[in-house]
Amino acid sequence: MKVIIGVILLFLIIGLLLFIVPFFFRERDVSADSKGIMISRDGGRSWIQPKFSEEIAKLLDVSVTEIVFDPINPDVVYLATLGKGILVSRDKGFSWERLEAEGALRQSSDIFRIVFGEKPPFPVYVAVFQDNVGVLLKSESKDTLFFREIYRASRDRFGVFDIVLDQENSNHIFIATGEGGVLYSRDGGSTWKALKWFPDSVIRLLIKPGSESFILALLLDGRVFRSDDQGVAWEEVMLPAARSSFIRGSYGRNLVADPTRTDTYFIVLRGGLFMADQNGKSIKKFNIIFPPGEVVFSGGVAVDPSDPKRILAAVGNRIYASEDRGVSWSLVGEAKNGKIVTLMFNPREPRVVWAGLQR
Repeated sequence: MKVIIGVILLFLIIGLLLFIVPFFFRERDVSADSKGIMISRDGGRSWIQPKFSEEIAKLLDVSVTEIVFDPINPDVVYLATLGKGILVSRDKGFSWERLEAEGALRQSSDIFRIVFGEKPPFPVYVAVFQDNVGVLLKSESKDTLFFREIYRASRDRFGVFDIVLDQENSNHIFIATGEGGVLYSRDGGSTWKALKWFPDSVIRLLIKPGSESFILALLLDGRVFRSDDQGVAWEEVMLPAARSSFIRGSYGRNLVADPTRTDTYFIVLRGGLFMADQNGKSIKKFNIIFPPGEVVFSGGVAVDPSDPKRILAAVGNRIYASEDRGVSWSLVGEAKNGKIVTLMFNPREPRVVWAGLQR
């Protein structure tokens, strides 16, 4: 009898280990409280909030401005944050830590952009706001991070918001500044030339891949300007938009290149999402139907690099997906706290998609 009771108890213990314990340690659904990031492992069709230890969850209780993948190691992911500098995961997002770097980068900085050169030694450029002023920092190599300042805004309280590199020559740098400048350097940041001073802050730039002639600039007031001659002459891009698209403010605005078509890009404004083909000769506004009272577009848009018909777009705390290049849309994900400001497919593993949140 004792043997039988012992066997029964053993099976009960095994059952607890197999079924009860995994229940408490499984990954939570997106309906759980989100802390800075969400992830999809099926190409954006469903979303989860990964489980973390209390220490990591506290670290990820942050506003994310950008998600960046390492140019060599697909397991390494970087988060640009407001107030916590750069966070890094070296295991596909299962654990996170603060990025340790020497030099001018502070761990309490606001980070607006992280850009890697695509050729060895893979220099790193970071648009940073610290000490009440915007600066551009550079590390000559991603493997030995030592950041030095290569540009500083001329006035306090004005930031550096965007960086674009010529991927054939990472010493050719374009930046967007809060002072209204589109600036260009041909020598890795040693000297700078102002291509254009706009009357409002420039918050996003887009350069056509393989050509420095075509430049787009998105202003804080929602207007978009283009140049076809490397910044000599500029004209405003006229969008088929309602007046509400041009509400002032940097939140909910973005310029995103289509990774599958070099002459196509997306313009995100608070009141609408637009797709421009043939370098802007044809501009279409997408019709995404969402419930009354839903907040405006929040900036995140991404195209599946393995399937150009698949587009994801963020509207407030919700993610919508289209399987037919924007003709129809469906709700696929929702965050309980925070607005989704960035969406990124992993270029080497397109089934994995990341979303960054701001509170």
